Amino acid sequence: MLSHHSELFGKYDIRGKVSEGLDESFARELGLAFASFLSPEKCGRFLVGHDVRAHSALLSSAFVEGILDSGSDVVELGMSSTPRITLVSAMNGFDGSASVTASHLAPPFHGFKLFGKQALPLGSDGTLSVLLSHKAETTSTRGRRIAFADLAALDLASYVQTILAKVRLERPLRVAIDPGHGAMCEEVRQLKDCLSEQHEVILLHEEPDAGFPNRPPNPLEDGALDGLRNCVLERGLDFGVAFDGDGDRAIFVDEQGRMVPTDHITGLLAGKFARQNQGCTVAFDFRSTRAVRELATEYGAACLPVAVGYPVIIGAMRSRGAVFAGELSGHYYYSDLFCTDNGLRTFVEVAGEVSCSGRSLSQLLRPMKKYVTSGEINLEVRDAAQILERLETAFKSGEVRKLDGLSVNFHDWSFSARQSRTEPVLRLTVEAHNEETLKRCTEELLREVRLDV
Repeated sequence: MLSHHSELFGKYDIRGKVSEGLDESFARELGLAFASFLSPEKCGRFLVGHDVRAHSALLSSAFVEGILDSGSDVVELGMSSTPRITLVSAMNGFDGSASVTASHLAPPFHGFKLFGKQALPLGSDGTLSVLLSHKAETTSTRGRRIAFADLAALDLASYVQTILAKVRLERPLRVAIDPGHGAMCEEVRQLKDCLSEQHEVILLHEEPDAGFPNRPPNPLEDGALDGLRNCVLERGLDFGVAFDGDGDRAIFVDEQGRMVPTDHITGLLAGKFARQNQGCTVAFDFRSTRAVRELATEYGAACLPVAVGYPVIIGAMRSRGAVFAGELSGHYYYSDLFCTDNGLRTFVEVAGEVSCSGRSLSQLLRPMKKYVTSGEINLEVRDAAQILERLETAFKSGEVRKLDGLSVNFHDWSFSARQSRTEPVLRLTVEAHNEETLKRCTEELLREVRLDV
């Protein structure tokens, strides 16, 4: 019974270790519950793919067996990024899709990301936890495995061309791409083939490898961008990009080898979409620099601060008609891709801005450097909820917002604080007009927090 594995169910996806319950038996039960829940009265059709991890193929195969037990049909995409799985599923009218992946987490973690029709994530309305109590029974008529070749729209080259067609590239570029031995390896090779006639594309760590030998699957970890940074500097490239383990995050370094803050990419692309779609709505992580809002507003966009988590952001985009959204973790979302996040698309968008502007990436990002920031400060605490209440009281003279934690804005500085969903940690971000104010206000905040430490 899935209910015996409730500890594996997070708010938005399923994570755990193969040695601690996330095994083939669990995967088969999950596949049965997933398919029968989404298609209870008919034979459904589902798409399943997986990342490069050691147990991915086995877990994926067991999950597929569960779907077949429900009487529904399955197309197996094999190794693929999560963005490709969700987009291909939505474009071809599948009843749902699954990516067998632990995303950016390092081995031995594994997991599942589950989606319904039109790439709507399970979990955005509590649906994920419903699977724990869903009574699913094996049907007398097994579903069918539909051959990959029977659906031309699943072709890798077609997928990459679909993404490339969204953006115009003018002047030739010289770039480095690091898929980090993850699920994006095949996609970036195909991308290089498409671009090589006019652009120079250098690939790093492009061989799929479950051990992630050269860098962790999370490009935001310390040292993860060193190889990419060195490549950009040594070869004098325009910029570089690194993807996470399942390809939905994109992290950039500029032509000077400096990591680009993720909210600066949000501001760059929010400005681009605002210029092209007068009066549109753009969404952004509520912890982002206030320069994002200021730039988007300057171009006439309506601004929508959103809470953290891809199901929340996708839901907010769809309900409010936002054309673009950016998250501090390096996820970027596009309305013309069913509001899903897509690392490949983000690379193409940034490439388009650099190529068509005639300016370097660092020059394009100058408007985002109006303020100084602390970066995310992670603090181990006993009672994060109590601290948030205390911070709200202590700083009530500012403009207070309670969206996935607490954010408070003053004239010359601001901060956001939220509780981690997975560990006893308070995540604090501070921004100010200058270094002196940043230092003073950060120290003041830390004094309040440390009353609980």
